[in-house]
Amino acid sequence: MGYPISHVIPAVALFNCQDVESIDHDKVQPFTQPEPITISEKSGVKFEPVVFINDGCASYPAVNAAGEITGGLKGTKGASDCTDPPFGTQTYGRASWHNDKYAIMFAWYFPKGKTTEWAGISC
Repeated sequence: MGYPISHVIPAVALFNCQDVESIDHDKVQPFTQPEPITISEKSGVKFEPVVFINDGCASYPAVNAAGEITGGLKGTKGASDCTDPPFGTQTYGRASWHNDKYAIMFAWYFPKGKTTEWAGISC
């Protein structure tokens, strides 16, 4: 079994799929997170970042258990149609050892983006 934070789906697979059905962005049901068993799974859950969106589109699940992917949103102005995913969000992740270092990568799908003035961002 791989590294399921919420069942891991490699992002690359989403772009390389052939004959995959797409469904409306608000119809994709997220995977239920399984109980973490291995140390990798437990560390993935423990260190999963929390994403807070105060202005813009919330993250949505990108793929469901049947392998259907989101059709995304049309390029309309603002964050219309994507404020709260009706079934919850989804975090995708991978973990691996490389040169004696353990790395965890997390990914989210946002159906819309928003341009930002980089000069106005403070850390």
